[in-house]
Amino acid sequence: MVRSCKYFFIKNPIIVINSRLSFYNENQWEVERKPYDITKVTCKFWITGDLLIAPLKIDETMDKKIISSIIPKLYTWSPRYLTFYNQNILFHDLSFFISSAERIYFTHVFVKNDDDSNVDVEKIFEIAVKAKMITFNRRFTITNKTMKELLKIPNFLKLDEFIMFYIPEGFDLETFYNYMKKNKTTKFWLRFEDQISETYKNRIEAIIDEIIVTKEFDYQPPCFYFPGLDQEKYKSLRNIYFFEFLKFL
Repeated sequence: MVRSCKYFFIKNPIIVINSRLSFYNENQWEVERKPYDITKVTCKFWITGDLLIAPLKIDETMDKKIISSIIPKLYTWSPRYLTFYNQNILFHDLSFFISSAERIYFTHVFVKNDDDSNVDVEKIFEIAVKAKMITFNRRFTITNKTMKELLKIPNFLKLDEFIMFYIPEGFDLETFYNYMKKNKTTKFWLRFEDQISETYKNRIEAIIDEIIVTKEFDYQPPCFYFPGLDQEKYKSLRNIYFFEFLKFL
């Protein structure tokens, strides 16, 4: 009724944005690539389209709290796609709108608790209840308990695709390996940090070797990468990853 009747708009003014809402620079908001300065609009917003926050000016003057700053302007929020670059966001602000998102792409995004500590990655999965595809690019907080905690979260087990870059050595590779052998649902693409030890690299490479020589898969083979990985092995693994992905579609 809000969207179709001016009477209701007068009583409760809400602007519905069902297209992509984007932010690129200071006050440069766009709706479907057309300038739209939401800072000058006094009524509330109902966001049903996609949200892209990607500041182009990356320096010490860049506003890293754009996401939190627009929350007071929102009536409600139900975006399907979230794409955030170079942002700091409080966990309770993230929980305000991530529950509806099906595709999530975070690059250089730091999710913080109220005390400014980093939120563990599994806490983000707990509130991303409708997510089907998640990409975390750049370092999120991962501990040796992360994988075990993720396996307790029902929506993590239902993901179509999970991509994560710059994974530290603290990641429990053995727990992941055991789950990998049973996983028929999620495509994993994992890129590890430069500083992982030779022992850790050797274990990753042993898993890669096992995948490459496997003739038939009854699980979704992941793709791994770390600096120094033999390029021929990486190419073979990547080909398997995409080939098996198409088979499972």
